[in-house]
Amino acid sequence: THTITHTQKMEDCEVLEFVGSEGETVKVYLLGTAHVSESCASNAKKVVEEAKPNGIFLELCTERRGILTMNSNPVPSSQQSVSELFSEAIGFVRAGQMPEAVSSLLKMMYAKVSADLGEGILPGKEFKMAVQAAQRPTTVVLGDRPVSITLKRLSFSLTLFDKIRLALSLFYSMLFVKVDAELIKSMLETDGLDALIEEFKEVLPSVEEVILRERDIVLTYNLKKLCQVVIDKQQQPSDGRIVVVGVVGKAHVKGMKNWWKKEISKELIQELHEPKPKRKRTNWNKMDVVMGVSAVVVGGTLSYFIARKTGLLPILISAFK
Repeated sequence: THTITHTQKMEDCEVLEFVGSEGETVKVYLLGTAHVSESCASNAKKVVEEAKPNGIFLELCTERRGILTMNSNPVPSSQQSVSELFSEAIGFVRAGQMPEAVSSLLKMMYAKVSADLGEGILPGKEFKMAVQAAQRPTTVVLGDRPVSITLKRLSFSLTLFDKIRLALSLFYSMLFVKVDAELIKSMLETDGLDALIEEFKEVLPSVEEVILRERDIVLTYNLKKLCQVVIDKQQQPSDGRIVVVGVVGKAHVKGMKNWWKKEISKELIQELHEPKPKRKRTNWNKMDVVMGVSAVVVGGTLSYFIARKTGLLPILISAFK
């Protein structure tokens, strides 16, 4: 059993402490970022250079490890390419392939962000710069749940009405929400982001649960595992410090802090890696159908309300890459 304590906040990082079974102490610098920000990428580089960590933890999975070797933006930014992605998403929906449809919609989202900011952003560039900044042999862990599992769980969790609301929110965000430096700045401010997440949770609780809360648990569990791995490898510098830097989306930081002080069982982690959640989604009933049809009829008004209230685009940008 490990003793986990939470310590002070320092600069742009949350500073946590992991104490191993033999009393070894690991200092963890947890950096929250926006996945489309050049300043966040530079900050990740700076934190790693200053901390000189024994281990680096990234909010990536093996399915997304290609981000670490990308030299150009794989997400199209032209209007034509966005239209092609939209058509691709519709095709997946018609075929009943919801995980693939959501993946196409996320690509559309990053294409829009790149176009709005007027630069060829490398989504997740902060991960690459953090690894490149390591100044000595460092254990690097990709600690997120596989994106394919997340998308499958999301698809299974959504009712018909949820899917309509999610689609309308995404479409409204694509059309009317402009991503600029001011929006990215607000995403990195804790109070503003917390308010967006709470509103998001009220309207689309299933999406918030799968995209954010479940992954908070998985990320925290794997970050603790890295701390123990670093201890076991005895990768300890001459000054006696053992340090780990974690780079994750800003929307995950609060949840990870909350779970840092709790024991997380292997059984829970195994459950969260099942393609289908144990809890059954609500069966489609007459009310779902009525609400779904109503949503289609008043789609323009509803999409405006939902996207404005949930802040879907900034939430996804700061939580999912």
